[in-house]
This record gives sequence, C-alpha cells and structure tokens, in this order.
Amino acid sequence: MPVRMTAPVTVSPNTIEYREFDMPKIGPRDALVRMKLAGVCGTDVHLFHGDWNPAYPLIQGHEIFGEVVEVGSEAAIKHNVKPGDLVNAEVLIPCNDCYFCERGDYARCVKVELFGNISCARPPHLWGGFGPYLYIPYNTRLHKFPMDVIPEAAVLIEPLGTAIRACKRSDVSIGTSTVIIGPGPIGLVSVVAAKAYGASPVILLGTREDRLAVGKQLGADYIVKIDSRTAREEVAERVRECVNDHALLAEVVLEAAGTVEAQKMGLGLLRPTGVMTIMGATGMGKTVQVDTYYELLLGEQRVQGSNLSGWA
Repeated sequence: MPVRMTAPVTVSPNTIEYREFDMPKIGPRDALVRMKLAGVCGTDVHLFHGDWNPAYPLIQGHEIFGEVVEVGSEAAIKHNVKPGDLVNAEVLIPCNDCYFCERGDYARCVKVELFGNISCARPPHLWGGFGPYLYIPYNTRLHKFPMDVIPEAAVLIEPLGTAIRACKRSDVSIGTSTVIIGPGPIGLVSVVAAKAYGASPVILLGTREDRLAVGKQLGADYIVKIDSRTAREEVAERVRECVNDHALLAEVVLEAAGTVEAQKMGLGLLRPTGVMTIMGATGMGKTVQVDTYYELLLGEQRVQGSNLSGWA
C-alpha cells in the first residue's frame, strides 16, 4: 500500500490540478476502496464549470466501482465486506440522526453529504471517485458485487438506482404507459428500469437519433425524435398514437433531460391523474409555469421530484 497518492483536483471553474495526498489511516469504522472505474455524470460537468456553488477544491466523481483494500473491524461487520471484495458506494453519506434518517428515509437527510462534492481540503481528503482511492466513512451504504461482474455494467449502478427510485415514486407497474424525456444516460437507464417494472408502452423522446436508437435497443417500445421546432400538440398526438388511445396521454412522464423546456413539455403529455417525475437537474432559479386549476386541481395530476438513488 502506498503512503501517498496523486489525484486530479478541481480547484476552480474549468481548472484541474494534480495534487498529492497522504493515504488515510483506517480506523475500526472506516474503509478504503481502490477505484476501478468511475462514471462521469452530468452533475460532474456542472461542478467542473462552477455551477451550483461547488466546495472547491474537489476530487470529483460519485458513480463508483472499486475494490476494498482495507476495512476496519466494525465497518467490515456493518457492510459485510472484506479486502478484495468489489463494491459500489452510494453517493449519499447521511447523518443517521435527523428526522428523516431516524425514519429510514436517508435520501432526505437534512445533513446529507455527497461523494464527489466534499472539499478535499477536509481530512482525510479522499472524497471523490476520480482519484485512485476513496475513503469510506461509517455512514456510507456499500453494496457488494459478485466477483465476475462486468466493470462497465457495475459502474452504472448509481444512475440505474436513480431510475429505479423514480419508477418507484411514480408507481410504475405492469401496463403503465410511460414517457421518458431525454435519451441521455439517466433517460436510457430509465428505459431499462421502466421495462423491468412492466411499463407498457415505454415511449422515449429526444433530439438525438443515435441516443434514441440505443434506447430502442434497450427496450423502448417507441422512439420519437423531436427538436426545438416540434409543436407540443404534435408531440402529444404522437404519444396518443403510441398509447393507442387518441383520448388519453401517458400515465407517467419521467423527465430526464434537465431543461425547463422538457419539463413544460412533460406536463402537456400527462393524462388526468397522471404523474410527472422530474429527474433532470435544471439548476437553481429555473421556473416552470403550471396551471394549478386545470392541471393539478381538475386534472388531479401530480408533479414531483426524484433525487438520486437512495433506497432504490
């Protein structure tokens, strides 16, 4: 085990430097993971550019796949891991003491911290998956993989968990007509999750033909190409055709594009009593106008968010 390591550190907007750090001393409640792969999330791009007030300097990266190289006695019991095990660490590090944590809803922890968004100025410094090693505090949720797992699949467990949580919160089940807006990574794994829950039809909307083609391969029943010139009424009519009912739209809309335009469009694709779940991050200060009388009151529609992968 080396005594020091070098990691890429985002020190300011659009600026990365390589810095050296001491390897942490692992106590009874700690663990250390050697990173094998880390995914690049859209959030990482925002943090790199300085959006959302990042806590620079940062070792970024929260889509994590690695190998346990050291684990304390208490942590080994809690996480049921040993050196050599392949693991994912959930992005959320909850406090385990607040109102929500005490009720089991750690995804809503009021003091939650996130891997890849904790300043590496704070000891023991190794808080992000883009470095060669990751420090694992006791409150982390670790998930063990079989030893023959495909690394490129394992590293997608966090975005897949985000999609699963959104499907759960949206009550997706067998036969639920589901529109997914945005064929980026979250939208594509949402196709997989929705199909696993039995949704039918699953309709994927997006602007990029190559991404839509991947969505079709992953199980989308219909793909619909749209662009900035596509009228909302035209998209709604296409959804009605896919649902095979010209009087009704979708029961569930999963918004995974992270734009105000996609959220506006999503509201127009819901049938009465439908659910729109916002998964895409537009950033702070963005607003969408909602007709609370027609859509929410008379239509009894539900608009909600689903953040990250906790309890997926």
